[in-house]
Amino acid sequence: MAKRPVLGDETDPLDPADLNAFEDGALTTPKAVEWSSIPRCELFNLMNAGVLRWFRDGNSRRISRKDLREELARRYAEHKRNPPPPRKVG
Repeated sequence: MAKRPVLGDETDPLDPADLNAFEDGALTTPKAVEWSSIPRCELFNLMNAGVLRWFRDGNSRRISRKDLREELARRYAEHKRNPPPPRKVG
């Protein structure tokens, strides 16, 4: 049986930035949709564009909670810079 590399070992291909991205954990796609309220199709677009880091765990995808939090913060900052016009009542 092959010996599993130790994190930080020179044989370990793990990038420290990737390790940092998942320090807050990872969410499955349905949980990420529920947690963020970002539509599923848009979440997949963000994953495919490389905005959100993710990996496969069996049949499910796991999305970086940290990246998702940063995406929500970017959206909020954009909303503050360019607020939508007030709604007309009536």
